[in-house]
Amino acid sequence: MGIYLDLCRGNLLRNMHPQIQGISALSFLTTILSVARTFSVSMLLMFASVVVVFFISSPAVAQQSTTSALEQIQSVGQGLQQERRVPDKGDGLVIQGTPRRVVVLEYSFLDAVVLAGITPVGIADDQKPQRILSQLKQQMGDYQSVGLRGQPNLETIASLKPDLIIADQRRHSGIYRELQGIAPTLLLLSYGAEYNDLLNDAVLIGQALGKQSYVEQRLQQHETAMDRFRVQLKSAQLENAQLKSTQGQQAQAERFLFATASERGVAVHASKAFATGVIHRLGLQTAIPQGDNSAYMRVSFEQMAGMNPDWLLVGDYNRAQGGAEALKRWQAHPLWPMLNMVKKQQLKLVDPKVWSLSRGIFAAEQIAEDLIKLVSASPLVSFAPVEGVQQP
Repeated sequence: MGIYLDLCRGNLLRNMHPQIQGISALSFLTTILSVARTFSVSMLLMFASVVVVFFISSPAVAQQSTTSALEQIQSVGQGLQQERRVPDKGDGLVIQGTPRRVVVLEYSFLDAVVLAGITPVGIADDQKPQRILSQLKQQMGDYQSVGLRGQPNLETIASLKPDLIIADQRRHSGIYRELQGIAPTLLLLSYGAEYNDLLNDAVLIGQALGKQSYVEQRLQQHETAMDRFRVQLKSAQLENAQLKSTQGQQAQAERFLFATASERGVAVHASKAFATGVIHRLGLQTAIPQGDNSAYMRVSFEQMAGMNPDWLLVGDYNRAQGGAEALKRWQAHPLWPMLNMVKKQQLKLVDPKVWSLSRGIFAAEQIAEDLIKLVSASPLVSFAPVEGVQQP
């Protein structure tokens, strides 16, 4: 409001006047509208109206046509006021305006909302803020925890007075009506969703937030980055194969597998899992059995030995407590030394919040960077702990 008062008094534009002499109203407004879209509709129209009045009254630009600029203002205002219908896994979302108070109930939704330039007022962070990626924290402000992802606190959510809630079909279908009673609710699939589906859902979230074009531009940048990572990985694999050839090892395409470990055992992230989709996107092969159509598989040692990956990447949720007991038992098994990843020293610990929990483009790009470090031909990188990627 202070900026608007300065505009009305002419202070701000008077100070700007030497820099904008000779700039058309259309050119100037095209620039400010990209910023003004973050305002409310009323503030946007007030701001733009004062700017147009200034241009009309300024002798230096008296001949400039403001018709196109005014049309663009009207279009933006109408676009924000119009209802948007967003398809989802529930009733479909009908929303108007730009949501300001967003609550997200899964980490992948947090990724997409932050991608759109918004900090949620509430996050189901399992009451463990350390699980949020540092890349996201750097772009976020303060928020309120609304409890566990599997059992969010409805009273806390309601107290935040949200104007949009983003919920997971798998976890929150049972409380979908209650969430709708609090605020418009976008129901999407996060837990068990595939990489490509989550990218598509990011666009839907952008649409719900009134920022679809911006999110689509960022996703294009993501695809460019993933193409670059794919090329770097292929180069690293070739160098690694050449190095192994000089050491008398047979060079062949290696197969990757990601699994999480906890007190519940070891779960392979299978063909439908987010991390597996990222691995395939980067041009790598996996050791997942043909015909698998699942997201997660809890496996025994014998099942893991049957898959026998060349690389086993493990996100150990019990690492701070000394490591998951299941992994310790596996390492004591008499056939453990016979596994490919053990013989090749290619069993590595990775961060489960990146590889398993986050499930968004920030996580996908971090996974790609982790893999490039791991597959590098340098023994110092391939077979020893490196920053962010540790060895058991």
